[in-house]
Amino acid sequence: MIDGRARTACLDKAIERLARDGVIVFDNSHRARYRMAVAASGLRAKVTRGLVPSLPLPDQTTLLRR
Repeated sequence: MIDGRARTACLDKAIERLARDGVIVFDNSHRARYRMAVAASGLRAKVTRGLVPSLPLPDQTTLLRR
């Protein structure tokens, strides 16, 4: 689960440790700086969107797999 300030760096480390059948959950992946990191990861991405507590707009989380 990647959620916090250093998400791009966390993604790099998570990819190094990702098991063949593992999944990385990348929260708030709609932000431009994170979209670029997800696209550059080389992993298959499944995007989910929905409402979140305390925000009036939907947000996005991406599930990443090899």
